Order: sequence, then structure tokens, then C-alpha cells
Amino acid sequence: MPATTEAVADQPSGYIHNLTPEQVVKLKQLWVKLFEIYDQKADESPVSTPTQRSRQGSTDSKSSFGSFFGKKKAKIERDQVFLTSTYNDATGTTPLPVEEAIKLVSGGQLKDACWSAIGVDNPDTLLLRFLRARKWDVDAAFTMLSSALRWRLEERVDEIVRLGEAGLRDELERLDAGSSKKWLDQFQSGKSFLGGPDQGGRPVCYINVKLHNKDAQSLEIMKCFTILTMESGRLLVAQPVETTCLVFNMADFTLANMDFDFIKFLITCFEAYYPESLGVCLIHRAPWVFSAVWSMIQPLLDPVVASKIHFTRSDEELLNFIDKENLPEILSGTAHQSGKYAAPPVESVVDAAKEFPEFAAIKEKYEAATREWAVSPGASMEDRNKLALEYRLARLKVENEVRAPTHYHRVGMVKVEDGRLRINYQNATSVEEDLTERV
Repeated sequence: MPATTEAVADQPSGYIHNLTPEQVVKLKQLWVKLFEIYDQKADESPVSTPTQRSRQGSTDSKSSFGSFFGKKKAKIERDQVFLTSTYNDATGTTPLPVEEAIKLVSGGQLKDACWSAIGVDNPDTLLLRFLRARKWDVDAAFTMLSSALRWRLEERVDEIVRLGEAGLRDELERLDAGSSKKWLDQFQSGKSFLGGPDQGGRPVCYINVKLHNKDAQSLEIMKCFTILTMESGRLLVAQPVETTCLVFNMADFTLANMDFDFIKFLITCFEAYYPESLGVCLIHRAPWVFSAVWSMIQPLLDPVVASKIHFTRSDEELLNFIDKENLPEILSGTAHQSGKYAAPPVESVVDAAKEFPEFAAIKEKYEAATREWAVSPGASMEDRNKLALEYRLARLKVENEVRAPTHYHRVGMVKVEDGRLRINYQNATSVEEDLTERV
């Protein structure tokens, strides 16, 4: 059933089902600014190809944890063979400000990136995330949103989702022999997986830090793995829930597990590219050595993100956030399938060239109605939510043709059949939920 009635009671001000008149005005203004860049002209292929031997992701241990702990290592170049480079100035070395870089992207590409960012959600929800993140400053929210859309093009988010585990396995191996094993190791190791729910009804992403070795794979592989996990997790979020829970299981952590470059990337994702998507972050059973690491991470955090971080020092404290029956075995919970990687993925079956005229027509209908609504005083938000449901239903009909099946599909945690979205966390007491109309 639609989430409207329940959501109005549960959601604070500033969320899709609980907007003040002033907030509706801000939402309209942001849509207008977005439509302006939809109409801009630029080269249809502005994203540069990967630079395989001189990526910005290179690290020098002396600039991060090497000098802090008195260790000296040679400079390590972390090559990128799949992800693209940033938009740079004429010299090819200095990243352009977002206001300049966004002009290099065609309106058509930005529009596609925006629909990609919306996914199966209510389109207004995406814009509201950026407005809340910038405290309702429309210009600041627009700059942030523009940067996120450009990032989705650069990091090939659509292609990562379309290729999935199998497609990326094959593509990475083609570009860099031997990398396919390192890619699949991310899933098979159990270092990170989705589960849940927590006590707030949110999906949970578990990160078992002791199973990660920063030298066992490239930063690029970790980026692709993280993006695919985050995009998969979005299927588990439906109104009135808009956020996720993140659990860092720090049991048996050593400095060999610390990956500062990856942590910076993850922080940037939550702060800049998926804003307002983190509900709570739990750092569980952190050993004393982590205090030195934390002293370096904490200054990097936005105060809003930092306020969502809690340290749980025992399994009993963790139960204040997640019920025992919903915890995986590695955290003293019960057995369930989400943390046990299913059989190696089948070949990717998504056709990148396939077109969906009926779905395209729904998107155009939504955009046309939104352009009119954005300049019409007093237009109804109720009508907006009806349009959003129509869009979601159309999007779900093509879901299996734009997203490669994931581990979570194979174990039955996510089911998209006949245009319906159902989830089952596969815990001892979980039941199947239909999220289709929760928009």
C-alpha cells in the first residue's frame, strides 16, 4: 500500500510526505535549475578514457599512515583501467571547478545521469536529499547535485549496475589480466554484505574489517565493489525509510586492515554523492589501536555525518540498534543467506543497447508535468506523489533489463517479478515484504 499516511506521521519536516510550503518552493526552484542544464549543449562524449598508469588515486605512505606509524614504503601507483578520470583543465592535470566542469557535459547525459540517480525512487526524494544536505540553500544544493551527476558519469555507475558481478568480472579481466579473481574475492571473502533490518527498519551494510587487506586489490576494485553494493542496497529502501545502517565490525582489527584511501572514498560517497542516505553508523568492538586511526579520520567527517556515528563496545550494546535474530553469524547472530556468497554469477544478460519506449514515455510525462508544476503557484504535492508512483511502477517493469542480477537476487533477498519489488532479509524470523507501492 502507498506509504503516504504512515509516512506523514513518522517523517520529520523536509521529507517527501512532510514538506512545509517554503520547502515546496525550494524544491520547485531546484527542479527549475536542473531543467536548465538538461537543455544545455555540449559534446555528447566528454568523459575521458581511463589513464592507466597515472591516476589520481595513487598514494604515498608518508602522506597517510606511513609516516604516522614510522613506516616507510615506496610510492604505490594504484592504476585504474575501468573507471574514468576527472574533467581537467587544458593541461590535463588540474580538476576544474564543478561550475566549469559541468559545462563540458551535455544536457542529455546529465538528464540520463539524473534518472539513474533516481532509480526506483520518488524523483522528488533525490532533490530533497541535496536540499537537506545544504540546509535548503538552492544554489548550494544545485552545485552539489551537479557534481554528483558528473561523478556518476565519470565513475560509470550505470555501467557498473548493468554489468554487475559477472560483467565486471569479465571486463576487468579483459583490461587487466588476473583482476577478475581479486574482484570476486570482494564478494567471496565476506568482507562486506547487505542484511538487516535494524530497529529503525533500515537495511544494514556490514563491513568485516579484519577480512580486508588494502594491498590485496586495487582501490579501483574497491570503488566498483562499493558502488555496486550501494546501488544494490537502494532496492531495500522504500518510504517512509530513506536511510541505511552501516556497521564496521572492528573485531580483530590490525593496522594491516586499514585502508585510508578507501575510507576517504567512502566518506565522500556518503557526504557528496549519496547525501542523506546514512541513518546510523556503528563502529563495533574497536580495539585500542583504532583510537590512533580514529584521530585521523574524525577531522575528515562532516559534523552531520559524525553525529550519526556510535561506538558499540560489546555485542550487548549492538543489540540496542539491531535485534539478535537480524544479526549475521559473524556478529553472534543467526545464520542467514545474505552473508554467504551464492554460486559464481552467471553471465550478464543485460543488453545495454535495448530501448524501453513505454518507460521513456513515462519519464517524459513526469518531466513535462514537473516543468509545469515548478512554475505554478499552489500546485498539489498529492498529484506529484501519484506521478511518482506511476513512474516507480514503470521503472520496476524494466528493472531486470537494466540491472544485472546480483548475489542478493540469487539468494532471494530481492525479488523483482511482474513489476513488483519484494524483499526478504532471509533471517530466521523475516518474512517477505512487498515494497512496490511504498513511494
